[in-house]
Amino acid sequence: MRKFFSAVWGESEGVAEIRLIHQGPGRPAQHFFDWPRQADEVASFCSSKSGESHVYFGVCLRGEKAGGEKAARWSNAVWADIDFKDYKGGEGEARKKIKDFPLKVSLAVHSGNGFHLYWVMREPWDLSVDEERRKLKAINRAVAKAVGGDHVHDLARVLRVPGTLNVKVAPYVPCRVLVSRDDRYNPADFEGHLKIDDSPPPPQQPIQTGMLTLPKEIRDKVVDVARKIWVNGARHNVALYLSGYLAKKGVSQVDVEQLIHGICYIAGDDDVSDRLHAVKETFDAVRSG
Repeated sequence: MRKFFSAVWGESEGVAEIRLIHQGPGRPAQHFFDWPRQADEVASFCSSKSGESHVYFGVCLRGEKAGGEKAARWSNAVWADIDFKDYKGGEGEARKKIKDFPLKVSLAVHSGNGFHLYWVMREPWDLSVDEERRKLKAINRAVAKAVGGDHVHDLARVLRVPGTLNVKVAPYVPCRVLVSRDDRYNPADFEGHLKIDDSPPPPQQPIQTGMLTLPKEIRDKVVDVARKIWVNGARHNVALYLSGYLAKKGVSQVDVEQLIHGICYIAGDDDVSDRLHAVKETFDAVRSG
């Protein structure tokens, strides 16, 4: 386990987050450690909680004891999350997709129901620079699209710790490292194989409902849905749902983009570019039939 963390977090000094998600009700519990000074303590803590809770780690080292995207300070990897259920051929098709990807994974973890993939970098990614933050998220997004992965490109992302148990359904399934290679990469290696869009999003603006050409019943529905379910881990899918709902009602793409932008502003959602990508994808699909 410590070897895994050393590869994913590297030698940068930062704050390591371990997040416990309990079975049943209750909020996730965040625990923070000084990395690499407390490397042994991190591994020991994770092992002690295996079987009691789902044990996750923040892929990016934090700059403070917080789990939000703004706290992300260093990254030593590009990552992707694959669920077998998203492939008609299940695990076999997922393995083929990974094999066909031009850059070999440095680490592949079997999460119990899918793969967590990591491409370890030659040099740590300095996330104190906005341009570098956008680039990492854009590469993560492009990799996910190429391998059929989930939308897990955000810098606050937590993934399962290998060496612990997935306690979703009994009998519990071990999360384990399947592949460990010495392959290391630079950002340019990905840019040579993928279409990377790391352009900055337009500035956020609050919702100005008087400027939206939305019927009142639709506007109220949007606000109600957003208020209840615009939460970490679901925001991309909610943006897709809202975009599709409004597109089918005949609302223009410009109006939907303004509304989604405003919801991000109210909810404190930093990943505006992803939400606007979701709007664009939805309207492109509607236009193509």
